[in-house]
Amino acid sequence: MHQTFPPHCAVYRFCGEEFTIVIRQQDGTQLVQVLNDINKYFAKHPVRTVNGKNISFSFSGGLTKHLENEDFNATLARADSLVYKAKSLGRKQIIFA
Repeated sequence: MHQTFPPHCAVYRFCGEEFTIVIRQQDGTQLVQVLNDINKYFAKHPVRTVNGKNISFSFSGGLTKHLENEDFNATLARADSLVYKAKSLGRKQIIFA
C-alpha cells in the first residue's frame, strides 16, 4: 500500500516503533474510521520478506485535538496516554478523546 499524504498532513517518527501524525482541519470521527480501515488492511495483507516469512502489522493509536493556546507538548502527551490506553484495552484500536 502506498499513501501520498496531502499538504495538511505530516508524519514523524518519534521513537523505535512510534510515529506521530499531525493532521490539520479534519473531523476526528472520520480519522478514526480511516485509521481503523488501515488496521484492517494490514490484518489482511501481511508483508512477505525475502526469506518468505509473512509479517503482519497492526497499530494502536491515540487521537486528540490540539487545543487553542495549548503547548504542543501537552497535546502530544495526551495523545501518547491515549495510545497506552488503547494498548491496555487490547491493541489494534484507535482511542479518540
